[in-house]
Amino acid sequence: MADDSSTSGAGVAIQIGQSVLGIVGGLLAQHTARLHGAQDENQAVAQTVPAWDADLAEIVSAYDSGEADQAHALDALNTVDQQIYGYLRSLVGKPGTSWIPGGTSCGKKCTVGCCIYYSFLRPDIIVLEKIFQQGNGTWNASPIPSNKYGFPGRPSYRLDVIKPSAEVSAVKGIESSLSGLFGGGDAYSRQFGAASNPAKLALYVGGGILLFAGFVAVIRK
Repeated sequence: MADDSSTSGAGVAIQIGQSVLGIVGGLLAQHTARLHGAQDENQAVAQTVPAWDADLAEIVSAYDSGEADQAHALDALNTVDQQIYGYLRSLVGKPGTSWIPGGTSCGKKCTVGCCIYYSFLRPDIIVLEKIFQQGNGTWNASPIPSNKYGFPGRPSYRLDVIKPSAEVSAVKGIESSLSGLFGGGDAYSRQFGAASNPAKLALYVGGGILLFAGFVAVIRK
């Protein structure tokens, strides 16, 4: 009978690596999580758009590199959406502000926070969600025009969503675990580097298998 222990071991390593991705996924959407302090809608929009851009870029980067899988990327997008909605919506209620759910006609009934959210931010998140669900694709951010209240506008830009292999995702999970064990930082980077070639891929997967095998051996004693 053929020995398939190496194959099953690799599968276990992949599962271990993917389980760690949940930790990485939980670290996304942090720029919009820190939004606070705006005194009016215009200040809130000026804060929200760059934070939203930064979070989406990090989510796509984490997915492309294998540090976050599809489920975690989608969950992070949902978190960003909830955070920007809550922040922009919280500034409505003062004189001269208004919010209509689903409103895309900017004006007195849908002032700047409502307008930016429903006309640009929310539709772009929906498109990016669909790309993540497909696994691959190119996403173009909608250009946001400037306004007379000081928002400078933001041009369109592109993010490429590229689904990594399961092996790369597993290695990234193992890397995250090792980084935690060795404290991260420059010392960790010099010692382990990034899994950027097949040799390192084999090293990390093999190391993960050995670590797991050792753990199993200990608990069976």
